[in-house]
Amino acid sequence: GLDMEIHKTFQDLHDEQYIKSIDFNYKVFYDDRDGNNVEISSQAYCQAFDYDALFDLPIFKFSQHMHEDYRDMTAAPYDTAFWQLFDEFRFHDKLVENEKFILNHQFNNSFVIHQDSTNINQLETPYYNWSYIRYKISPLPLDEIIKERERTFFESDLYKLNTKLYLDINEINDSIIYQLVSILDPVDTYYKLTINTNDHHFMNLYFDLMEYHKIQLDNTLKSQPLLNMEFIRETLNQTQIAYRKDLKLFLKEADRGKNLLKMAEWNDYIMQLTGVDNQIQISKK
Repeated sequence: GLDMEIHKTFQDLHDEQYIKSIDFNYKVFYDDRDGNNVEISSQAYCQAFDYDALFDLPIFKFSQHMHEDYRDMTAAPYDTAFWQLFDEFRFHDKLVENEKFILNHQFNNSFVIHQDSTNINQLETPYYNWSYIRYKISPLPLDEIIKERERTFFESDLYKLNTKLYLDINEINDSIIYQLVSILDPVDTYYKLTINTNDHHFMNLYFDLMEYHKIQLDNTLKSQPLLNMEFIRETLNQTQIAYRKDLKLFLKEADRGKNLLKMAEWNDYIMQLTGVDNQIQISKK
């Protein structure tokens, strides 16, 4: 069963009608596969404002995949600066109550559906923001690894971490604020080889290298007394070029974590800005 209720209000702008707000409520009743009665209800309020201002989408290439609308929400972290500047949605007589609600219920992009969930067919791989917490990729079954190795001659074709920069820029009241994040895109990320401790070090350094260049970009932007969009985009482009050059060298020298001496050198290099030590153990040989 489905109960749905939608209310819309409109406003007149430049002799045309535009949406002002949408109040959306619905309830769904169904029986799950185990015969349990399930009821789900949701409420949403959407308000359109500042029609005369330009709005630029974040600079980030979203991957095309199933459930894009849901998974893509996990890419954007909460933008504190933006929402502190815009208070159209605040009920000022309930500020404390609302702030407490946000803290307790705000969307956390560490997962959409928890990894321990029995629902493993959708949304189990959200975009992953870089953090000091080290991550791990679960290995494939051995028979699948053997099949994958038989399909290609080059080992480099058997792994890839789809690392990207997410940059959201907003021009507000003659000033520019931005949000910059290193992201691991789960789409087209794979590791079709056996995994040991050195592999995990290698994968984390791979992602850390993206964070290293993100910090460099962030420091450059923060050092500018007067930011403008052209400078930000040009500096981002230079950062991407430098990152790709470093990544190519890292992949060659690290040799998927097997060259421990080079791994240790890259660890020291990246640790200068990230502050994360992957504890590479250098072989006495």
